[in-house]
Formats: sequence, C-alpha cells, structure tokens
Amino acid sequence: METHRVALIGHIGILARSTAEALEQRGHLTCLLDLSQPPENLASFRPSRIICFPFAPTLARSHRNQISHDLSYLKKVLHWAAGSGVTRAILRSHAYAYGSSMKNPGMMHEERISLLAKDSLERRWLQAEDLLWAAAKAEPSSNFSVAAVRLTNILRAEEGDFITHLLTRRAAIPLAGYDPRVQFLTLSDAAAALVAAVLSGGSGVFNISGEGTVSFRDALRAACPVRIPVAGPVQRRIRSFLWKAGLGRFPSESVEQVRYNWTISSEKSRRELGFVPQTDTLHALKEFLQARPKSRPERLNSSYDDYGLNPEYLARLESWFNFLRKIYWRVEVEGIENVPSSGPALLVANHRGFMPFDGVIHRSLILAHKNRHIRFLVIPSLFKFPFLSDFLIRQGGVVASQQNAKRLFDRGELVGIFPEGISGAFRMYKGAYQMGEFGKDAFAKMAVENSVSMIPAAVIGHVEIFPILARVNSSAVTRFTGWPYLPITPTFPLLPIPLPTKWHIRYLEPVSVGKLRPEDAENPKLVKDLSQHVKDVLQRNVDEMLARRKHIFFGRIFENPVGSGKQESIPAQE
Repeated sequence: METHRVALIGHIGILARSTAEALEQRGHLTCLLDLSQPPENLASFRPSRIICFPFAPTLARSHRNQISHDLSYLKKVLHWAAGSGVTRAILRSHAYAYGSSMKNPGMMHEERISLLAKDSLERRWLQAEDLLWAAAKAEPSSNFSVAAVRLTNILRAEEGDFITHLLTRRAAIPLAGYDPRVQFLTLSDAAAALVAAVLSGGSGVFNISGEGTVSFRDALRAACPVRIPVAGPVQRRIRSFLWKAGLGRFPSESVEQVRYNWTISSEKSRRELGFVPQTDTLHALKEFLQARPKSRPERLNSSYDDYGLNPEYLARLESWFNFLRKIYWRVEVEGIENVPSSGPALLVANHRGFMPFDGVIHRSLILAHKNRHIRFLVIPSLFKFPFLSDFLIRQGGVVASQQNAKRLFDRGELVGIFPEGISGAFRMYKGAYQMGEFGKDAFAKMAVENSVSMIPAAVIGHVEIFPILARVNSSAVTRFTGWPYLPITPTFPLLPIPLPTKWHIRYLEPVSVGKLRPEDAENPKLVKDLSQHVKDVLQRNVDEMLARRKHIFFGRIFENPVGSGKQESIPAQE
C-alpha cells in the first residue's frame, strides 16, 4: 500500500486528531497545522494530500469577523497546496449546508440545491466549498483533485453540532409542534469518512451519515430528563438575546435545524468512496446515551421510518379516525378490492378541502381493509404549520417529489397523490366537482418512470365539509400560509369545524402504463395522454356518483358498499 503524507490544517479539534490517528493506524504520515501557522510551514513535511477543517466547532460572538478570517486562511491554504505539489485536498463540510426547509424532500442527494437563507451564518460551509472548487478550477491541467465531505451530526459535544448539544442538556427546549428526522455519526465513523475521501480519487460533494434516521422528539425524550417545548418565534428571540450577550453558544437561527428534515443519502459515498459507516444512526445514538448519566436509551424504538411514519401513533388515534369515517362522515366505499394488498402502486384521487381530511380518510380506509399504509405526497406548504406538520409526517406524509416517489416505489410502497394540488383544494364551491388541471402531469410521469399501475379514486362529499363560498385575496395570507387566498366557508374561519356531510368513495380498477417504458416518461405527449385518460375516468365516475346522490348529508348510492359494486372497467391499452 502506498504511503501518503497527509497534512490536517485549520481548526484542529477532536475530529482532526481522530482522523490523524486513523491515518497513522493505516501507515500514513500526518502533520497537524492550526491557524496560528502559515501553510508555508508545511514545506519541510512535503504533504501529498491535505484535509482542511475550516471552522471552529461553535460560532464565536464576533462571528462575522471569525468567518471572514477562517475563509481567508482557507483560501491561502488551497492556493499554497495547488502550487506546492499537493495532489488532493479534502474539505470537512457539513450536511446542514442544504439548509432546513419545508421543501426538503428528505434523504437528499448531493445535487440538491441549498435552501439556506441568504443571511444565514451557516452559508459559511458553502463559501468554503466555493473556495475549494475555485482552487481546483485554477489548476485545471494539474493533478490537483478536490472533494467536500458533508458530515451530519457527530455525537461528540466538542464538535459543536446544535442537535448533539441539545442531547447533552439536563433540560432541553425543543421547538413546539415539530418532530423532524435526524441522523448521527460516531466520531470514529466521521474520521473514517475523511480518511476514505483523502485516500480516494473521487471528486465533488460526498454526504456522510449513519444509516437510517431517528425521531428528534424520541431522541430528546431519551436524552433529557426535562423538556420544555417553546414556540419558534419566542425561542428565536431568547436565543438571539443570549447569543449576543455572550451567554449562548448558538445563534437564534440554529433553531431551524430542529424544524424541518435535512436528512441526507450517503449512496454516492458508498458507490464512489466505498465507505459505509460502521454504526447506523439508531445504534450510534444508543451508544452515546448509554455513556451519559440519567439518559434512557430504552425509550428509543427498535426502528424508525426514514420519513417519519409512526404506526404506534396511528394506533393511538385509531378510535378518532374511526369516529370520523364511520360516524361523522359515514363514509360509503365501493371497489376497495382494487387497492392492492402489497407491491408498489399509485393511488390518484380528486382533492377538495383546504384541510387534508380526505387523505386521512383514504389512509384509515386502506389500513382497515388492506392492512397497509399509504404514503401521500404532500405539498411542502402544509409542513410549515406546527403540529399539522407533525400530524402529517406521523401519518406517512412525504414531501412531494419525483425522488421521494421513486424511493417509496422501490420499497414496494403504496403512494397516494392529489394531482390537482393546492388549486383543487381551494376550488370555489360552484363547479367544485369539475376536475381542474392536473398540474404538470407529474403523477403520470411518476407512474411511467417507475412502471407502476395507478388506482383512480373518485370521491364526493368532501367538497361540502368546507364549501368555499367567498375568498379574501391577501398577500399577507399567501406569504404566511402558502395558500392562494383566505377561504370563507359557512364555518371557517370563525368556527373551523367541518360539516358532517355524507361521503362516497369509489376505488376503480387499476390503470396500467401498458407498453410504456421508463424512458417514455420524458415524452410530454405520452405522459399528457395518460394523465388526461385518468382525469377523464375520474370525472366520469364523479359525475355518475353525483347523479345518484339525492342529499348532501345522508343517503346511499352504492348497491354493495365495500364490495364488488358496479365499476367502470379501464382497459390497459387505453
């Protein structure tokens, strides 16, 4: 094995020292150089490769000057390295470079754009990476290769991750109403990832995290004896005051890290670096907690869904779901046998009502009759609201994206989608049963790309629970809620209680993608035709069901509910 001289440069903390140890155990020579020394001091060591640790574990009060100084030093190091025979430079970066946003799909790949706010202090990681790319670009003809390693939360308090910091407190203040998925790394795995990167030839960004995810609420519950949830606006003000006064280690924006998911996929590092962490997220957390007094690692579940589906939570609320389905809305169902009991499929339903009750009813019905969970693709704006976000995630809601759909189909999941989107949910009562535009036909593209069948689901009765009779156009409402306007219904917003209408749901025979191949998903005409066909099928069934309905609040329209009533046959070749 070739022996390399590796210099570890910058903020030399516990991770840098652990990385040096791991390199030395493999027979390589190392040298540590902190910011007090210029990079020229490495001339006698003659490193062939370097690893840069650009920032201190925590942001000092004089943060802006400190970041500026750190970036200036990094630029000097990279310039020196590119001209001094160094063949490879690795940057220790952070997975939080993606930012915390309701739009994050979760389990993000390296090509995902950053959604950090423009004034976020955590953009320092992106600025450091930009310097790395610039250094490589300045030496296009040399053997100078570069890579940025984005590490998730390291389970050592010395590394300064905010989430790890919260787990070390006797009393923690979580963000009320949110329970994002979190990931962890042991210190040894973080060091091993940097070793794998510096010894390889892979370039670009590499995500590194332990396999799987954990509920942040459960992690905190197992770690901290006392937990006091505080609303975001209040918590940010308090943390801002403490930080500016020099009494807090983290700025107010750190709270965003525990608001939305920013989980990452390490697929690229497995493929190109051949690196897989020795310890997964859950076991890394358990080991960390076992070493801490008063921690209760036994409170953690034996496994967690990557996106947050929580069967135990659903079981606790099942009596409430049954009340809504069987008593309050008296849901009558036909064709439930058309929903497959296993295997990937896409359920496509018409959507009305700005509260996601129809998704709740579909989920409850399918779980009751087919004993499987449906994973609805949800528009990001619904995750903005505390408690509603938590409710949707625990029910299996997933941020709508082609990437998430593919991952779910690959796992054999039943995926649900409302292709009319937010425009369908906010349609005025007059003409509400006319199908609106199906967005960009994304659902049909999903089906073709993943070679899965679609189950159309026609629903009536959900329009009238909150019939929109008027609307208030307000930029403030749109900015705050993501809604197109403020709806006015007989009970909303003064008394936001849905009306006890009678619902009817018809699950239709699956629509196959037929002879279409995954590559046909890029053919707009074929996708549009398939989308239009499903839309026409839904519209015909909704019209036929409405023609049978005699009253909004009572009456039956199916001869054999939850059985093999008359349904429209949909030939696959169409």
